[in-house]
Amino acid sequence: SRTWDERFRDAAMSEALDPETRSQAMLFAGSFSAGYREAFAPEEARTDVSMLAKLEADRPVCVRAFRRAGDANDVLRAKIYSRNGAIALSDCVPIFERMGLFVAFETGYPVKPSSKPVPDAPEAYWIHAHLMRRSDGRDIDIEETAAAFEDAFAAIWGGKAENDGFNALVFDAGLSWRQAALCRALCAYRHQTGLDPARLTQIEALRTNPELTRDLMGLFEARFDPDFEANRDGTMVTLGDSIEDALKAVASLDHDRVIRRLADLI
Repeated sequence: SRTWDERFRDAAMSEALDPETRSQAMLFAGSFSAGYREAFAPEEARTDVSMLAKLEADRPVCVRAFRRAGDANDVLRAKIYSRNGAIALSDCVPIFERMGLFVAFETGYPVKPSSKPVPDAPEAYWIHAHLMRRSDGRDIDIEETAAAFEDAFAAIWGGKAENDGFNALVFDAGLSWRQAALCRALCAYRHQTGLDPARLTQIEALRTNPELTRDLMGLFEARFDPDFEANRDGTMVTLGDSIEDALKAVASLDHDRVIRRLADLI
C-alpha cells in the first residue's frame, strides 16, 4: 500500500491548489511528524499547507475553524498556524474561553519544510490543533459562525479587538467582531454615567438576549450606516417597536435596563 508521504505528494499535486501553492506544498513532503501523520490524513495536510502558505511577516498567525464528519453538533475544531514559533496555551486559551468556548484538547505539531517556501520563512512552522465545545453546552452552527470566529480570533490576536466577554456574542448572537466591538463601546459609554449595571451584567444581558442584541445592531446600522439601502426611518421604527415588544418578555430588570438604555443611546 502507498505510504502517507506518497499520498501527501499526490494530494499536493491535485488541482485543488493553485500552481504556486502546489510547488510550495512539495517542499513540505516528508516534513510532518509521526504524531501528525497518525492524527491527520494527507488531504488534511494539504489544507494545512495551503494555510501555512498564507502566513507572512505582517500576518504571522491565522486560524481555521472546521468540523470533521462524525463530530457532534457542539464540537468546534480549530487549527492555529504560526510562523513565529509555538504558541503557549496561556496565550490562546483565554481568547477561546472569553468567546464562550471550552478547550477540551490541544496538540502542537512542528512542521519543517525541506527548503524555505519564501525567503523570510522560519526554519519551522507550527500547527496547533484544538478541540472545543461551547461552555454552555449548546450546539454550534459551524457554517454560520466559522468565518466570524476566524476573523474575531485574528482581530483579538492582532490587537484590533479587546479580549473580553463581548466576543462571546460571535457565537451567542451571530455578530462579527466589529459588531461585538460596537457593543463594547456602547456599553462603556453608558457605564460612564454611573447609573448602569456593571460591565459583566451588560455582557450577560446581551448574551442572554441574542435577538434583542441583533435588533440593536440593526437599529445602529439603520441610523448610521451611510450605505444603508432600505427605508431608513421605516426600519428604525420597525426595529424600535420590535425591541419594545421583546423587552416585555425579559425577566431580569437589570437586563431590561441595559438593553433599553442601549436602544435609547442609539
